[in-house]
Amino acid sequence: MAGAVQKLNPFSASGSTTAKGKPNRLVVEKGPSAVSIETTRRVIAYVFRFIVFCASLAVLWFAAQWLWSYIKASPSFAVAEVRVEGLHRLKRGEVMQAAHLAFGDNIFDKSLEDLELQIENHPWIAEANIRRRLPDTYLFEIREHEPAALLGLDTLYLVATDGTVFKELAPNDPMDLPVITGVDSKRFKEERDYRASILLGILAMLEEYREAGLLRKETLSEIHVHNDDALTLYIGDDATQVKLGHPPYRAKILRLRKILSKLDEKNVRAAYVLLDYLRRDDRAVVRLRD
Repeated sequence: MAGAVQKLNPFSASGSTTAKGKPNRLVVEKGPSAVSIETTRRVIAYVFRFIVFCASLAVLWFAAQWLWSYIKASPSFAVAEVRVEGLHRLKRGEVMQAAHLAFGDNIFDKSLEDLELQIENHPWIAEANIRRRLPDTYLFEIREHEPAALLGLDTLYLVATDGTVFKELAPNDPMDLPVITGVDSKRFKEERDYRASILLGILAMLEEYREAGLLRKETLSEIHVHNDDALTLYIGDDATQVKLGHPPYRAKILRLRKILSKLDEKNVRAAYVLLDYLRRDDRAVVRLRD
């Protein structure tokens, strides 16, 4: 019938149309129950992944513990060889004793850092570098202190070439070294700058004395430090007194070598040589022995 209003079924598969002929879309909203189910599924998935992750960590931890226990107990990793390089005064057994190390110990019982610290506690060892060569070998690289002089304070101490006072003098230690005397013991122990300047200055002078070729000809038995830090040397078998004064020392030592050479040509010896001549740097005062 013309003009009749057609009723559409809102549940029809073809949907409905608007006045302009555009179809209406059916919007279906999720209810609270659907959202809750989705959230629950996600939480369960996260929990499951976390459990798997924790289980994997636990398996790895137990595997690592088992492997470490095996390594610690296995005779394959027992120390069978210790190679030591750089020894001059010490023996390998002394180094192992300083490290509290014995053959048969497990090579992983101690960390390399702990071994190095223990070895460097030995008074003659300046530095230690240790490596492992698996399964059963240690490689030790040792640098010993090189004694250059004796320091007389309350007792005699050994002084290394780098200025380190590293131990008291013992019966088996080298004694054919120049003795440094006259140092203010209290000041030396309390003032670090004074300690460093005195020792490094003396060691530099010793090196220049050696480079000048005097050490082979004239034994340097004593280096006396005066209150103003000037130096007096006692050289030769007759302990000739050489007043060296203050640095720089190189020119003075070369002048001393010329003086001693001339005296040897004349077959005479000096009672003392004054090199710290205040009026002229290129002069020296020499008094001959009677």
